Amino acid sequence: MLMAALFVSTFPPHVVASDSNKPVIPNTFDKQTVSDMIAKPDVAHNAAILRSVYFGTRSVKAFPVADGYAMLVAACNKQVVGSHEWFVLMNVRAYAAFRISPDLANEGYDAYHLIFTNTSAAVHSNAVSLAERSMYDFTYTMTTMFGPLHQAGPDEAKQVMLDAIGQQLTMIKDKQHLKLWTDWSAGIRMTGSSVAAYAITQEALNDHAYPRCYELYRIAASASEPVDTAMAAKLYREAEPLAPKDDEVALHVLYGDEVAFLVSSGMQSEAVEAQKRAVEATGAGLGSLALMYLKEKDDADYKSIVSQLCANPHPGADAIELAQGLLRYAKRDSSGHEGSQALDAIHILTSLAKLDQTAVDNDGLEARIIVSSYYIRQKDYQDAKPFLTNVAQLNPDDADSTSLLAEIDRLRQQVGNPVISK
Repeated sequence: MLMAALFVSTFPPHVVASDSNKPVIPNTFDKQTVSDMIAKPDVAHNAAILRSVYFGTRSVKAFPVADGYAMLVAACNKQVVGSHEWFVLMNVRAYAAFRISPDLANEGYDAYHLIFTNTSAAVHSNAVSLAERSMYDFTYTMTTMFGPLHQAGPDEAKQVMLDAIGQQLTMIKDKQHLKLWTDWSAGIRMTGSSVAAYAITQEALNDHAYPRCYELYRIAASASEPVDTAMAAKLYREAEPLAPKDDEVALHVLYGDEVAFLVSSGMQSEAVEAQKRAVEATGAGLGSLALMYLKEKDDADYKSIVSQLCANPHPGADAIELAQGLLRYAKRDSSGHEGSQALDAIHILTSLAKLDQTAVDNDGLEARIIVSSYYIRQKDYQDAKPFLTNVAQLNPDDADSTSLLAEIDRLRQQVGNPVISK
């Protein structure tokens, strides 16, 4: 998720420009390039490229990242605390610290602490999106390899998570527009801050100065999960009608969190009902619902969705999700139903693969990859071949399509190189 504030269309001279709507990666990260990008972080996606590519990848850079980080710290120290430029650079600095060396973990926690305790300044310096981006980054960092790998101690992680929650609540109280995508549930769980987070959010719920809004109910539900499951279920349900109907990602995040929580809490029937509401609200998620029916041994509803997806000429991601789940389920199921589930998956994917056509869309390419991979794992190379034969890109200029076709090429090597169209 990249901030709109970082997306402008001018490029420094050392960057080869192409499509001005896309970040353009420098040809080399030498000292001058890094210096220029830090000096103008709001230009040409520079901050995003520094975060995600220069500091965010482990490849060797012409200008060592440790030296680039020192340059970044010096630039941060020259900014007025709370200014827009300070938020831009501090966001990069905090993100980078957790990705360069375990020795910088404390600096990462300190940087995020400073960002999260300057909420009022973010509002006045047009940096609310940057502050929220930092919340998203911090929870992401704590819930991936970077958290366990660079853990400076539970107290540091817990305190900064509570700082982030405090900032979010302040922004809610001030009625700031938020994107609502931060994974609070996982962040709170990974940092061990559930008890304190629950207390803070319950206090906000009981304070009528806070608007009764989706953002408040969602963060309170996330904080309640490990402490009061009944309260969490109630808050998720109350958040649903308040969710922004025009924000597809926010809806998927809400229902995804709610269903995952209900399943993990043993409330399977409630999870099924929540997934039904998710399908109704988003138009997606039938694949997940079918798998839930299968787990509940509700054959009628399961078969109804399978038939519905097979009859749909464009079932898309739901069909792929269901088929992949069926193949996983079949692989580990020893009850004698493996054949039936695998056949259902193959039937769904075969209809999606469009074997009678040469040029297929990305869903068709992905379906061919899944089926052929399944057959190859079974050492059934003859059944795999039709899914790898005579297939070409429907959209030759699409990067995802190119990547999928490259995977098909790789699989072809394992089954005797059947003919493939280019």
